[in-house]
Amino acid sequence: MAGTEKGGTEAVIGEIVAIDRPAFEYTHIFSEPFTFMGKTHNELHFDWGTLKGRDSLAIESELQALGVTVVMPAFSGHYLCRMAARACREKIGSDAFPLMALHDFIRITGAAKSFLLLRG
Repeated sequence: MAGTEKGGTEAVIGEIVAIDRPAFEYTHIFSEPFTFMGKTHNELHFDWGTLKGRDSLAIESELQALGVTVVMPAFSGHYLCRMAARACREKIGSDAFPLMALHDFIRITGAAKSFLLLRG
């Protein structure tokens, strides 16, 4: 099942909407419930607009400590996972994303990438 991008007063399934507050919020609906650390999620809610520059710097520092160099954040899966974790209202850890079904992982990191490319 596709996620929902919200822009202003309109919500559209599976598309990015450019109305009022374009692509700042994203709701991902899992095709099958996702369980992580004993909690089952049917959907996750992301608000990219809550992120600050300090979040980006912290993500870069975390990745550098792991030996991962980020040249362009929008094209780094590691960066996008950490960004999604910070923007997620359900406070799920970045280590959850690689455990998701590939299509769910791609939709969520794709929403983060779209925010960076369209708004960044």
